[in-house]
Amino acid sequence: MVYLHRMRLMPRYAAAAFLAALVVTAGQIPAAHADEIALDGTLDCGANSEDYCPIRDKVRLITSSVSGVKEPITIHIDWIKDQWIDSLPLQDDYYVVQVAPRPAGGFRAIGILDHLTVEHLDSKRDPRDGREQSDRRSDENSNKGNH
Repeated sequence: MVYLHRMRLMPRYAAAAFLAALVVTAGQIPAAHADEIALDGTLDCGANSEDYCPIRDKVRLITSSVSGVKEPITIHIDWIKDQWIDSLPLQDDYYVVQVAPRPAGGFRAIGILDHLTVEHLDSKRDPRDGREQSDRRSDENSNKGNH
């Protein structure tokens, strides 16, 4: 008889244990999308322009999205490595990457939002300001003469 009484209480114990576990772990689950930002810039893997970049756990993007000044930013890509491999990254390719800050510092990639290869950048408008690449280069060359 006592055995049957305990059997009827088992679902209640299981529910209570589940709720307790949920309350304990709720503080450990990060809020999704809370601090995500998009970083855009050119890939820098140390290779010659348009050479294939080897796939590692981190990539470096030259961007002004973080500080307003162009600088190399390290992005951990372990969560999106398959997507990164599928993009066939080349040195100087333009990327827009959705990232979240890492507790240990730096950024972790969540997804690739846009990717233009170097050859497409040369044949299309620059994604940063809409001007033709040739216009940007002529502006940069004229600015070099002013320094």
